[in-house]
Amino acid sequence: MSLAALSVSHKTASLAELEQVAIRPAALGDALSRLLIAPDLLEAAVLSTCNRTEVYAWARSSEQALHQMRATLEEFQGLPRGWTAERSAACFGDAVIRHLFLVAAGLESMVPGESEVQGQVREAYRMAAEIGSVGSNLHALFRSALEAGKKARSGTVLAGARRGLSEAAVETVTASLGDLSGRSVLVVGTGKMAGLVIPTLRERGAEVRIATRRMEAASALAGRLGVQAVPIHDLATELEYIDAVVLATIAPHFLLTKGQIGKAASARNGRPQLIIDLGLPRNVEPAAGEIEGVNLYDLERLGAEGSTRSREWDAEIEKARAIALEEAGHCADDFRERAADEFVSRMHDMTDEIARAELERALRKVHGLDEEGRAAVEAAMSRAMRKVVHRPTVRAKEAATRGDQEMLEAARWLFGLADGERFEDS
Repeated sequence: MSLAALSVSHKTASLAELEQVAIRPAALGDALSRLLIAPDLLEAAVLSTCNRTEVYAWARSSEQALHQMRATLEEFQGLPRGWTAERSAACFGDAVIRHLFLVAAGLESMVPGESEVQGQVREAYRMAAEIGSVGSNLHALFRSALEAGKKARSGTVLAGARRGLSEAAVETVTASLGDLSGRSVLVVGTGKMAGLVIPTLRERGAEVRIATRRMEAASALAGRLGVQAVPIHDLATELEYIDAVVLATIAPHFLLTKGQIGKAASARNGRPQLIIDLGLPRNVEPAAGEIEGVNLYDLERLGAEGSTRSREWDAEIEKARAIALEEAGHCADDFRERAADEFVSRMHDMTDEIARAELERALRKVHGLDEEGRAAVEAAMSRAMRKVVHRPTVRAKEAATRGDQEMLEAARWLFGLADGERFEDS
């Protein structure tokens, strides 16, 4: 048994493809339940963000688990069979640990060093734990990854920098509009991303308004942040007057179409307008970027262009990477020890069972043996069994330390402790 992971991310798929595979928060529980039906998946967790959709598993057979993860994800999302083959990456064992540790530290994101992903990894773990799809192995993996992510950030300047898509959005607004004093910006959405964007825009002098379908939520956030709330049905009209709009919702459809934006552009008489779409699925029809005077950023473009990076920042990223990978190495050592401990425990249980059965069989044939004699025979049998398993125990731990999984599998097979086997007294 070992770790396996399937990743569809911004490194392996386009934004349109990420939209197709992304699992909405309300559907995560159902997705996890489907994954656990697969015969080789013993534990499972799903991380689905604007950057990636990933499945982590503790599996009987890594290769079989990969096929089952692909098939389940494709079926669950209504994708053609084989869709993930060219749009994903897979890893097993230690590589899973390294990958999740780097993800949790924000080092595999569109904007390297971003902070939002830590909360997303924590939420993915919380959801899986709540549903009961994680056991001791994924519990250990995710807890260690979150601690390592925290350590990688606290050991560098990443902890003090609020880099991420929200900051990239603000930097893009500033780069496009220049001095934000008196500039009007509309933020659509009331989630965490909106909560990060609005205060920074206001600090830079922008006049910010907020819009959402749920006016109660918009009014609450607007009151807390000192901005004005407007109804979402006024969005198309607002476009005629504002300098920039930042959309950050999980709406499953376009909130702004090319037609609506084109109509507003005509009314603006050539005044340019910036639109930043942080949604996945996208909140803005991509073709709107073809309209003259409209500068449209989606997640893909923002990740590529919207983050200014200095040499000093790149050096801190590498420093954080080294910390995360060092912690991943410690975690991998722990998992190897766990594999040896499991084998040793099962081997000792088996020999204890054999000893008890043989002792009872022998004592039934020996009459007149007192308690002292019985204890002596039992102790001798126990010593003999301990001596038999001593060397295999030492060798199994040595194999685990050097990462020799093949040796451990061979030992399981030799002792009849392979998956699905159980000792039978003969």
